[in-house]
Amino acid sequence: MIQEATFADLPRMAETARQFYAASPLLADLQNQKFCETWHRLIETGIGVAFIEYAGDSIAGGIGAIVAPDPYGNTTIASEAFWFVSETSRGTLGIRLYRAFEAWAKSHGVDSIQMIHLMDSTGAKVRNLYLRMGFEPVEVRYQKRLN
Repeated sequence: MIQEATFADLPRMAETARQFYAASPLLADLQNQKFCETWHRLIETGIGVAFIEYAGDSIAGGIGAIVAPDPYGNTTIASEAFWFVSETSRGTLGIRLYRAFEAWAKSHGVDSIQMIHLMDSTGAKVRNLYLRMGFEPVEVRYQKRLN
């Protein structure tokens, strides 16, 4: 059953985030405590929202977003910050998580959702999924590691 994440879920969410980081060569240096502190603040202030589903005592998957006014207009944007489903739970869980997030966004007056994906081995697959779901590409973000 998909549920909105609470403070109590954060340590297990951090464990799931660690799996996500380990699955991509593009990500590094996940700090569990920092993850928990950041999402605690985001949830507490209403800026962040996350939806999760458990499989036993572990989180099978989750999607989280940061919700904020468009800095240049009068709309509200929910920007995905993570979307991950453990390898053993892949199938329909990812789409069900997304649908819970989209339904929440609509019911909270969000004007648009922005989704992201890593440019790793799953990049084309995720990009194609977004296109099938009705998303349009808006911009590409580049990163340069300095250390």
